Amino acid sequence: MSGKHLTNTANADLRKAKLAKTDFNNANLTHVNFTSANLAGAFFRSANLKWAIFEPDSLPLPQSIAYAKNLGYVTYKNNPAPLVQLKKSLYDAGFKDAAKQVNAALQRHDANLFEKIFFDYTCEYGANHLRPLLILLGLIAFGGLVYCFTAIRCNDANNYLITTRRVLKKKILPTNMPSVRICRLPKRIWIALLFSLQRSLRIGFREFSPNQWLMLLLPPGFEIESRGWPRVVSGIQSIICIGLIVLSLLSYFGRPFDY
Repeated sequence: MSGKHLTNTANADLRKAKLAKTDFNNANLTHVNFTSANLAGAFFRSANLKWAIFEPDSLPLPQSIAYAKNLGYVTYKNNPAPLVQLKKSLYDAGFKDAAKQVNAALQRHDANLFEKIFFDYTCEYGANHLRPLLILLGLIAFGGLVYCFTAIRCNDANNYLITTRRVLKKKILPTNMPSVRICRLPKRIWIALLFSLQRSLRIGFREFSPNQWLMLLLPPGFEIESRGWPRVVSGIQSIICIGLIVLSLLSYFGRPFDY
């Protein structure tokens, strides 16, 4: 098959096949077994390599495989060396995104449940730096929805309280809010979303303090406090969100899972 053009070889067993200079461009190569195959000079542009077993004796050129689809889901059975070599060749050739995808494939092979939840589903082991930010935006919106159904009260000094009716009955109010009134629905939605955004950006590091930057955009004296379970939930939200921001930054600027 050397030098030929193949388009649909899904589930094919190509062990020990001579595939030098074969054109796999746009081919469906899902679940194909490349164990001990000769892939020198083969072309894989836009080829779907999802769940392909990648253990060839010789590798294609990095520029020939860098734009293949689902590089993050290629796998191996016994020998990870070809994937490790492919990752290195892609990095050396400047195809960093493709190299990160191959690294994700290596990490997925032996990943446990903890690693899948916290590192794969969040940032694909550093291959997707935007996903943590999308999850962050989703958490902000979801948090705003949750807080919107709490007891939101305000006074005349731009002070707001997000709490529960049980806390209000006990009259456990902040010292700067001796009296409060019910916020109308439009303002409830706005305050709930703003509170969720504040808590998501609450934890900073040295000069990096997004919450302080946000407060500069608000009127002087503006403050949102919380009591009861919303306070606990917002604290957990802060920890999760700073973790997502860190994952995004590390994935973009570094190689945190490349070892």
